[in-house]
Formats: sequence, structure tokens, C-alpha cells
Amino acid sequence: MDEAARRALLAWYRAHRRDLPWRRTADPYAIWVSEAMLQQTRVDVATPYYERWMRRFPTLRALAVAREDEVLGAWSGLGYYLRARNLHAAAKQVAASPASMPTTAEGLRALPGVGPYTAAAVASIAHGEAVACVDGNVVRVVARVAGITGPIQAAGRRQIEGLAQQWLDPRAAGDWNQAMMELGATVCTPRAPDCTRCPVAGPCASAGLPQAAIEAIPGKAKPAAAPRPDLVHVVVVRRGGHVLLVRRPSGGLLGGMLGLPSGARTANVVASLVQAETGVRVEAPRGAAVAVRHQFSHRTWDMRVRTAAWRSGEPRSPARWVAEAELAGAPLPAAMRKALRAAGVEA
Repeated sequence: MDEAARRALLAWYRAHRRDLPWRRTADPYAIWVSEAMLQQTRVDVATPYYERWMRRFPTLRALAVAREDEVLGAWSGLGYYLRARNLHAAAKQVAASPASMPTTAEGLRALPGVGPYTAAAVASIAHGEAVACVDGNVVRVVARVAGITGPIQAAGRRQIEGLAQQWLDPRAAGDWNQAMMELGATVCTPRAPDCTRCPVAGPCASAGLPQAAIEAIPGKAKPAAAPRPDLVHVVVVRRGGHVLLVRRPSGGLLGGMLGLPSGARTANVVASLVQAETGVRVEAPRGAAVAVRHQFSHRTWDMRVRTAAWRSGEPRSPARWVAEAELAGAPLPAAMRKALRAAGVEA
């Protein structure tokens, strides 16, 4: 990309960029939060979460002293909950250090959960470091402009990262990185790219190709088949409006979040399943199971939701009773809220 194209891209960005709340600040903490949320999340979905988060945890120190349940509750619904736990852990690490939050991409990489993209975004946008951000949008823009048509595997990724760094304008690194991402998000989109609005159509190797050919760049590697577990989830409600929930182990999918007692679909004796996992005895469920499907970005869960009445016993850790009135603010993932609603419990 030549100097004229770089000037055109920056001018386009400054004239047409979307007014997003994290673009109204140079606070590295706020930028970091936005980048963590925007991974695997659309801007329109992330924006209200970001605004609520910044009201609740306006500073890194406010996040550092928060309880994990508060943090996961504020994140609930965004998915990929490891991102929230990493934000929390990194905030505590920085708050406990005599030094302030790192200002370079290399320094930021030392924080829990901060990868090359997030480190580059915070360092360039907040501090002007001349380091390229390479997210999915940037990969697509670089591949199309440079005419890289094959699937982006290891060697192709290195080539794209090298070009992104080569093209970066070191005099305006933050705006440049955001311009590349904005171009991919709003013009050079996966489907129906609008080359007539593109400020770098001139040097683009893909300009003028049929739309189907442009959409096919970059090529896609064949994804591995994702598992589709069939699970039974049990909603247990005690007198007084309390629901039995279990905290999931920290590692893995939905780690650290609250969920329903559950087991493989072959677990036909629901009462035994609940007692084995929580220590609580329940009546045998009545009525048919309700089928609920939840689509994660990378897998599908097919759930059978059963409702069982509490009989006796108190839950042992990590299970506990949660009042129905408190479910809205509890660290419950979207899949569990969907299962609860299927059983008639407002969550």
C-alpha cells in the first residue's frame, strides 16, 4: 500500500468512523475492556455491556477489588467467560504492583489473557506505539488488498502480519489500526463488500473481481467437526423461590459460572443425578422434558430440561441456593438462562 493510499484510508476513517463509546477516551483500561469484549462479539452486542461495565467498574482498581461473582455477573451473556476472569486477574496483578499498567505491547503481553492483538490495540490506541493490530477484519482487508487467496494458515498468517506492520502509519498508529479494522467491519465485509466506497480500491488486487470471488478471499480452511453433547439439566426450586445452582469448575467451557445440575442424556434417574452432584434430594420429575438448543459460536448444546421439586437436604459446595429475585444479576451464562426460562423461571 503506497503513501497516497495510506493518507486516503486515514482521511476516510476520520470522516466516517462510527461513534463508539471506547473511541471517546484514551484511557488504556477502557480500551482494554472494549477489546476484550469485542473478541467474538459484535459491536452492537458489546456496546451496552461495555457501558454497564464502565459504570460498575470505572477504573482498573475498581475491577481489581470486585468479587468474582460481580465480574462474571456483569459479563453474563457475552460468552467466553475466561475473558472476564482474565481481565479480573490482570487488574488484580496490576493493582498489586508498584508499577502502573504497562504501556507497551510487550509489557501488556505479560498480563493474564492478553494476546498479541489486544496488546497491540491498547499500546497503539492509548499510547501511540507503532505496532499493528491483526484481527479477523484486518486479515480479510490485507488478504484482499494483497491478493492472498489461500486459506490463512501459519505461513499465510505470518505474511499478513508482516504486511500489516509494513503498511502501518507510525505517525498515527492508533488511528491507522482502527481504520483498518473499521474498513473490514463496514466496507470490506465478509459478504457483499462495497468496493465503490473503499478508500484503497485503487491499489487493491481484488478490486474489479466478481463479488463471489472477492467474498471467497481469504480462503477458508475446513473446520473440524464440533462436538454436540446431549445433556439433561435439572431445575430444582425450593419453597420461598430459591433455585439450586452449581458453580462450574474454573477451566473449560463456562468455567467459574453458575449452572444447573446436569448430566449426560442417558442419565434417566434425575433424582439420583441431582443428589450425586449436590447432596440435595428431590422428587421424581413430572411431565415431559423440554428440549432446548443453545448455539455457541463454536458448538451446539442440545439440552433436555427437567423440573424437580425439592424434597430435603442442603446443597454441598459448589452447589447453592440462589433466590429467583437474584438470578438477573447472577453469573449465569445465556444457555442456563434459556434453560431456566424453558422451565418457567424468570432469569
